[in-house]
Amino acid sequence: MILSEPPLCSHHVKDLDGWYNELPSRIEAIGGDELQDAMVLGVAHDQYRILLVLQTPEASSMMKRFEKNLARGEDARFYLTDIVYFAVVAAATGILGNLAYDALKRLLKRITQDDEASRALEDVASEVFYEIRRKRRHKSRAGSTIVNRELEISLKIRYRLLVQRWDGKGD
Repeated sequence: MILSEPPLCSHHVKDLDGWYNELPSRIEAIGGDELQDAMVLGVAHDQYRILLVLQTPEASSMMKRFEKNLARGEDARFYLTDIVYFAVVAAATGILGNLAYDALKRLLKRITQDDEASRALEDVASEVFYEIRRKRRHKSRAGSTIVNRELEISLKIRYRLLVQRWDGKGD
């Protein structure tokens, strides 16, 4: 079975994006039927997005907070869709990279070519919540308005893998 090398092993946790990116070609090489391939990819997609969130305490706490808001029936525009997982991962990445909230929103708009990820970001991490977390992590330093190239590439890859692959916009 293609998932016999689970993403939870230490090799794949270090390169979760690589594991998930290579999976379709590995499945194709085995030559199973379409339904089985689709099921395996569906399970792998769920594992990938959950593991991305679990990789950092920032992302985990934001997702828990968002889920609590949903459970309370707060008027969230999004539910647990791929764009929400991407927004959570982007917010955690921005916090870790000391990126100012407005700079993160501009970056998301540039990556996605629309406002959907920015709106999802507002649902998962308001500007106040985000800035409190970022300042706590970086000892009240001002957030960067210049996007680090590595951070941008990381988010582009994760957007492609999380959102585009499944909505027909990507590969």
